[in-house]
Parts: sequence; structure tokens; C-alpha cells
Amino acid sequence: MATSGITGAPSLSTTATAASGVGSYPITIAAGTLAAANYTFTFVNGSLSVTAAVLTITANDQTKAHGAVNPALTVSYSGFDQRRYAGQA
Repeated sequence: MATSGITGAPSLSTTATAASGVGSYPITIAAGTLAAANYTFTFVNGSLSVTAAVLTITANDQTKAHGAVNPALTVSYSGFDQRRYAGQA
């Protein structure tokens, strides 16, 4: 863009945060520091879609001797966002 005479950059913002739930959030665009002698600017806002994370729950394999009672059945989880759930049991 340097040879076009356009300088600066637009500013972009959204109401979404790292803790935002599933849904759609606006992305707002504004002039920011954009400048140009030979252009006028038109801004079109966008949207940010926050989708559900996939959590996989797997039954753990077990063994037992013939005639013995069934062992405790357990599961394993994968897909938790460790940054979000750090320190939680």
C-alpha cells in the first residue's frame, strides 16, 4: 500500500472476550490511523463466530479374571481448554 498513498491502519474491535460463550459477536471497523489524499474509505463491519469446543469422552479399557466382579468402569476426557480450566478438578 506504500505506493498507493495510503498510510496507517484501520482499528478493529469486538465485544467478544476469551470468556465469551458460543454465539456471534460483532467486529467493528473504523478509520483508526488510515489516511489518503486520493481515497475515501468505506467500512463494513464483520462478525466473529464462537463455536463449541469438542470434548471427547472415552471409556477406559478394563480387564478382569473369569468369575471376578467387574472392575470399576472409568472414563478419560480430552479436549478441555487447559488455559480455561487450569487448577480445577
